[in-house]
Amino acid sequence: MVQIIIAILVVVTVGTMSFWLMSLLETLDDDSGKKWDESDIEYRKRIEKNKEKRKAILKTSKKIAWPLAIIIAIILVATQTVRIVPTGEVGVKTAFGVVSGRANEGFNLIFPWEEIIPMNTKIQKQSFTELSASTKDAQSISNINIDVNYKLIPQKAEEVFSTVGENYNETLISPLLTQFIKDRLALYNAESLVTERNKIVDDITGQLKTNLDGYGIEVVAVSLANYDFSPYFNAALERKAVAQKEIETAK
Repeated sequence: MVQIIIAILVVVTVGTMSFWLMSLLETLDDDSGKKWDESDIEYRKRIEKNKEKRKAILKTSKKIAWPLAIIIAIILVATQTVRIVPTGEVGVKTAFGVVSGRANEGFNLIFPWEEIIPMNTKIQKQSFTELSASTKDAQSISNINIDVNYKLIPQKAEEVFSTVGENYNETLISPLLTQFIKDRLALYNAESLVTERNKIVDDITGQLKTNLDGYGIEVVAVSLANYDFSPYFNAALERKAVAQKEIETAK
């Protein structure tokens, strides 16, 4: 909006050039008085000549100033009404604090009173480290490391911005995923995390997609990098594995 005001001031200044430039030239002309050895005819001719000179300067100034003013005005207006949204982003248009539309990648024309808030649509990675949870059979799990790849759905950028804000990662995704992962792990027995790990990850991925799609977020992939059981449960798993091996050996 500031650029538009400056452009108007530039045009107005050039438009009033005839008045203020002529006054300035007359003020600077200190040779307008009649000289003692100068006749009336010579004096009038000199005054007329000075007037013609000032008119010529004013005419030349206008020829230079108007094109320059127009170029400056166009540049100023263009910087206010043209926006470029980079690849991998989508812009949310706002006017007076209210969402007014979406700006896609490339050149976008906007009104001078509009702004564009950029939002990332590339695949982003959210890592959750050292989480803790409890399983269905009341076993403690610690040092849970889960990576979630997700991206913003461009067509829902305005909705996400209006309901959550541009920092949707911190406001929505981190707390939601942290709690959701804990809730989902609580539906399985501890031993299932060992024997059916891939199935559990697929279940978490599907449920995350269902939940976050309503918020305008697409879940791309989920990977369960690490988790630790309690020493007691690890010892129990080891004893069970040894016993199973002894049974197989006896058979």
